[in-house]
Amino acid sequence: IFKIQLMSGKGEDEGQVQARIQEINREYECGKNMEIFYSNIQLLNYEATFCKQKGMKPFSPIYFVYQSSNQSEQFFYFNSIVTWLFQAMNHPISGWTKYDQPTTISQSIV
Repeated sequence: IFKIQLMSGKGEDEGQVQARIQEINREYECGKNMEIFYSNIQLLNYEATFCKQKGMKPFSPIYFVYQSSNQSEQFFYFNSIVTWLFQAMNHPISGWTKYDQPTTISQSIV
């Protein structure tokens, strides 16, 4: 995706430079996917139907691209969005609690 030649005075070796390039490419891909997701939920009028009903603030288009300083809040928001989307499709879904393990929740989504 990106062809970058990094020149660093930090003494980075080729492996470190390649690792950073891969990280930049992953962030770029995540950003593109999040942008598509964000525009799709805008079509569902999520601010009026989800945010107002749940009393939650709308998130930014890059909210799920980067790890949040409050990971619990970010994961809770993710779970809430997924639950809302499943309910919008009339797909049966069991409710999760704050005591459920993140891996258990993630596996039940998939």
